[in-house]
Amino acid sequence: MLRRLPKWTRKLFSALVGVNVACAGASREVPRDLPVEAREYLLTPTRAPSAGETIDGEPRLVWRATIGRGVASLPAVSSRVTLVASSDRWVYAIDTRSGATFWRRRGDGPFATAPVAAGGRVFVASEGTGGRVTALRLTDGGRIWQTTVGDVSAPLALRDSVLYGVNVDGDAFALNAARGTVSWRRETGPSRGGPLVSATRIVVATLRDSLIILDRQSGTVVGAFRLQTPTAAPLALLDDSTVVVTSPEGSIAAIHVGTGGVRWSVRTEEPIPGAAVVHDDTVFALGGSCTLFRVPRHAPNVPRRDALPNCVTVTAPLLLRSGVLVATVSGDVTYISRATGRAVWTRQTGGTIRHPPVVLDRQIVVATLGGEIFGFR
Repeated sequence: MLRRLPKWTRKLFSALVGVNVACAGASREVPRDLPVEAREYLLTPTRAPSAGETIDGEPRLVWRATIGRGVASLPAVSSRVTLVASSDRWVYAIDTRSGATFWRRRGDGPFATAPVAAGGRVFVASEGTGGRVTALRLTDGGRIWQTTVGDVSAPLALRDSVLYGVNVDGDAFALNAARGTVSWRRETGPSRGGPLVSATRIVVATLRDSLIILDRQSGTVVGAFRLQTPTAAPLALLDDSTVVVTSPEGSIAAIHVGTGGVRWSVRTEEPIPGAAVVHDDTVFALGGSCTLFRVPRHAPNVPRRDALPNCVTVTAPLLLRSGVLVATVSGDVTYISRATGRAVWTRQTGGTIRHPPVVLDRQIVVATLGGEIFGFR
């Protein structure tokens, strides 16, 4: 509704309520001294990027930005720059502190997965039969290179100078991040969770209920194992040889990537739609009815369960030093105390949330499916 008002009216309204309302518009460069490092889904293979972060006791909305017609992916957030790819073909760089737009660039197709970034470059993958991976300059969004790889809707991963992904036809690929040339391409089966990169291997959980292990350098298949349950979420790294798999059929399992053996498995009695999160000696996961599961990695037979009433989610939990953030399909973000398991506060966005918030420097950034990005601090 605010977008329909004259610009001076929006500014006055924002000043009165203390919230910066930003709209995509004028373009300006990202300063060269503002690097972005966002190399994979939730920034780390353990999916616990904010485990050491704290937030204020009662964070408030400080800015809101409206971009495109929808955001189906997770924003890539750094302390000063947030990168977002929209479902109506736009890539945005916005100021993490204010929500103001640095630049936006139109792509060749809709985007359903998050940008990754490092070394002054932003990498995005588009959907459709002619789907492409495109490298953009962080400073102004200018195109550096573009390579056709097919329809990509699963998260990308960037490690060292190589970009890894899986298309919907089931082909895993590795691209040279500097030039965009194809290093290797291998049939694995389609995946929603995308590749997990370990020291020497690429691990892909496919929609055909298989766990495929590839050599990082050559793409050679070094292992292929049958999963006991299906999964559509990104994997989480438990240790160098073990990944955690969550299932919409209601389980959390630790799988050895060398043998495909199940180290342990926990029945949850409710679907686990999002990725697990690994921190220290505990695996965290969210049930679809907002039950927070905590599984001790050395005693998985005694998981702890804390439930939020009247709640539905499809995301992973966002782990903080003293709490956990839970985002819901109704647009709520709730902070749960790790000590008590009880809800402490809730903030509302008014839109469907499909991915967890991101927390950096005490600020919460969350994107809704309708194309609004919120900053709470």
